[in-house]
This record gives sequence, C-alpha cells and structure tokens, in this order.
Amino acid sequence: MAPTKSARPWGTSKLPAAQISALMNKITKATKSRKKLARRSAGAITNHAQATVQLLEDGRVDLGRPPEHITAVMTANATRSPLLRLPGELRNKIYEYAIGSYYYHLDEVTHSKTEKSRWVKTVGRAYYSPKDKMPQPTAFHLPEVCRQIYSETATLAYNLNTFILEFDIGGNKDLIKNLLPAQKNAIRSVMPQSIFFERYVAYKDSDVHKNTFRATLPHLRRVEVPEDALSLITTFNGSTIDPARSWTLEMWQKWVDEQVKKKEGDDIEVVFENYDGEQAAHPSVG
Repeated sequence: MAPTKSARPWGTSKLPAAQISALMNKITKATKSRKKLARRSAGAITNHAQATVQLLEDGRVDLGRPPEHITAVMTANATRSPLLRLPGELRNKIYEYAIGSYYYHLDEVTHSKTEKSRWVKTVGRAYYSPKDKMPQPTAFHLPEVCRQIYSETATLAYNLNTFILEFDIGGNKDLIKNLLPAQKNAIRSVMPQSIFFERYVAYKDSDVHKNTFRATLPHLRRVEVPEDALSLITTFNGSTIDPARSWTLEMWQKWVDEQVKKKEGDDIEVVFENYDGEQAAHPSVG
C-alpha cells in the first residue's frame, strides 16, 4: 500500500520560521502605516470642518488661496468636466442661455418664521405664489456646484435677470438688505409694481419718490414699465399733464421716460411693455 500523506492542519506552513517572521513584520508595518494615514485623514477632516470661510468685502467667498485638501479635486474638475473644459467664452454663453432672461418676483412673507422671500421663475411675467414653501430657483444654486463655477457665476443670476419689485423701498428694505453687496451691485434690470411706479413718476411731494432705484441698486441700467403701470399713469394724471386729452401713447411714454431719467440719470434705459407682452426700448429723449 502506498504511503498516505498526512493532512496538514489549517493555518500551518512549510515556510521557514525566519521567512514567516519577516512576513509578519511587513504586515505589522503596513497596518501601522494604514492606521497612521487614517489618523491623519481624520485630523484633516476635523480641521476642514473647523476651517472658516474667508469673505471679500462685498460678501463673496474669497477664492484667492484654495485649501490644500481640495486642490486635487479642483484639478480633476477642470480637466475632466465636459463643461469646464470648454473655453470660457462658450461657458459664459451656456450660463447666459441657462439662467438668464427670466423675471423674478421678490415679496415679503409675513406669516412664516423661516422664509423671508418667495421666488417664482417664469419665462414671462413673474407671479406671486401663495404656497408656504417656494424653493429658490435653480439659477441661484448654480454657484454651489464647485469652486470654479462659483468664481464664474456667483452673481450671474442677479446680473442676467429682471427683478419685479414694489417701488416703495420701505416695503422691500429688509428683503434687499439681506442681499450681499455683490448681489445688489449685480442687479441691472427691474420692473416696478404698477401702483408704486405711478406714484414714483407722478407724485413729486410723495415720500415714495425720494428713494430712487439707484439709491438701493447703484449699478441699475434698465427700468421696465409694465403696460398696466402706463395705463394708471395716463388715467390718474391725464387732467394735470394733458388737460386737452390730446396726447398719444408715444407722447406719454416720452414723458415717463423723461421723469425716470430725471430721477435715475440720463444713462438709464426705460423699456415699455407692449400690448403683445413684448418689451421695446424707448428712444432717448433729446
């Protein structure tokens, strides 16, 4: 009968004891290295969580000196993202098409402790929503995607869109106060509510006209006049401004254009909403 090979107990080895000892030392060193790296990572995460965000004077995040722990991610984003690999000019066009040319209605919420404003995104005239929860539009969340997109779009949604407000600055004081200086400085276009705009244009003794748009929004370039605002102006001021009732629509538009420029400056663009819902710029008054 041929001799049988005895079964080797599980876990035993034919390696010499010296080689086994050397192998165990390598495993021990590797384990210690992994634990050390884990401790460093944990400490780094703690430090990152405790790190403070540096802000510029206008309220934007200071991106001048990125923390070391995000440089690898920044490099990966810039080299791997299909969007960020595009030339800057193309990215700017994409941003403009994606988040620009909308109307946003800002309004105060008096019955809610958690919400101070409601934003409604539309492709035409904005509207007020009675819903208790109205999320901020996606355009205003775009800068949260990554550091580079923040640097390129931090105030773009304020720059590329029109904000519908009550002209009475007192009614919007707290809401506008909550905007960062950079955000207020970026707003270029507003459409005032009709009744407040009528008072702003026509009532020289009213407190409503003392605070101009540019007193709050210093870089404003454009004022859009809704059709119903012009209708109010002609209805309530016709007997004073045009006793003979002979003015045409174009003459009223010219008069309103003059009044706005007196308050805001000759470089302000005044745009009137047409009956078909479009806007047309009024020529400068010579």
